[in-house]
Amino acid sequence: MGRQMDEQKVVDTEKRTYLMSGHEVNVHGTKDTGGNNWWVRTPSRPRKPTVVFDFDGVIHSYTSGWQGMMEIPDPPVPGIREAIEHIRAAGFRVVVVSTRCCGPEGMGALMRYLAENGIVVDDVVREKPPAVCYSAARAICFDGHPETLREKIVNFKPWNYSGEREEKR
Repeated sequence: MGRQMDEQKVVDTEKRTYLMSGHEVNVHGTKDTGGNNWWVRTPSRPRKPTVVFDFDGVIHSYTSGWQGMMEIPDPPVPGIREAIEHIRAAGFRVVVVSTRCCGPEGMGALMRYLAENGIVVDDVVREKPPAVCYSAARAICFDGHPETLREKIVNFKPWNYSGEREEKR
C-alpha cells in the first residue's frame, strides 16, 4: 500500500477502494506510511450505492434564502465540490434532489449552477430516491428517541442560519 497511496488520492484494488481523507480515520480506515488518513470501502454489490444531497443548504449555501425557482444567488458551500468528488471516487452514486426541479426552468437553473461551479453529480431529481443516506440542511437526525423530537423541532436552526432573516414556521 505505502508508496502507491502516498502519490495518489484514490487507489482502486480488486477488493477495496482507498480514498485519501483529511479527517481522522475510524474502523473503516487506515493510515499510509506518510501518516495520511485513508477511508476504505469494500464494494458489496456491482451497483453503486446512492447518496442523496439536498441542493439548497447543502450544495448551494442558501444564505440569501429563497429568491425564486430560477434564482440561485449564493456560492456553493465551501468544500462541497471536493467532498462530492471524494464520495463519487469512493464508489458512491451522488444524486441531487430539489423542489426546484418541478419544472424545466428550475431544473435548467440548477444544472447550470452545478456546471458553472464544476460540481459533477450522477443525477438531479425532484423526488428523493432510495439511498444509503441523505444529506439535508433542514433535517433532524432521528436517534430512536421520539420523546426528544418536539424540543429538537422547536429549537431547530439550519447550519447557515444567521438570525438576519426570520425563519418561517
